[in-house]
Amino acid sequence: MRYFGFGRGGPLDVYVKIPDLGDKASQIQIDVIITNNDAVILPWTSADETYEDAISWMLTALVMYPMDLGLSSNL
Repeated sequence: MRYFGFGRGGPLDVYVKIPDLGDKASQIQIDVIITNNDAVILPWTSADETYEDAISWMLTALVMYPMDLGLSSNL
């Protein structure tokens, strides 16, 4: 993601949530917060939460389903 300007100190804060015994979620979840709207060029105007949710979903999918996405051949 550094190639697109999302490296350390960039406009995204990324949080990895590990499920706890009392949580409703049972899987790892990655949350993203856009900290500098001017640094992120958005293709259309909408609520920032929509972009944060989309990026979070994509990053979570990379971690949760690497084999389904063809990213790993390890079992």
